[in-house]
Amino acid sequence: MSDPAVEAAQRQLAAQFGHDWSSMKLIVPTALRVRTEVAREALKPIRELHKPIWGNCGHMCCSGEECRMRTRVCGHDYDEWPCDTAKLVYTTEELDGE
Repeated sequence: MSDPAVEAAQRQLAAQFGHDWSSMKLIVPTALRVRTEVAREALKPIRELHKPIWGNCGHMCCSGEECRMRTRVCGHDYDEWPCDTAKLVYTTEELDGE
């Protein structure tokens, strides 16, 4: 599983305590959880901008909602979903399951 919030929390712990931060067994679970929650909060506005929406297929026959050929696109830049930014702010499970 790739989770950008957990990865950011781990990078911050390494920056603060050095590479041996994981040996601090009493602090690590709480420290990692708190930092992960902070990272998730920081990512929320970006996730709100870069979320999947349904785009029309672009064919003359397209009737919108019922179109079986339509694809998901990024709601911010209308690039193919997931866009490059979404890959940085969603977990792999969220990207695979949507």
